[in-house]
Amino acid sequence: MALCDQLETALTTSATTRSRLLDTLIRSALSPDVQMPEAAE
Repeated sequence: MALCDQLETALTTSATTRSRLLDTLIRSALSPDVQMPEAAE
């Protein structure tokens, strides 16, 4: 059962991280003031 709890915690943490990254990406894309760095080639 402890393994299931660890997996559940990891999945929740991952989902929270993805949500925060998506919010940041959307805000950056919609903000005309912020310049996103070019991808390294």
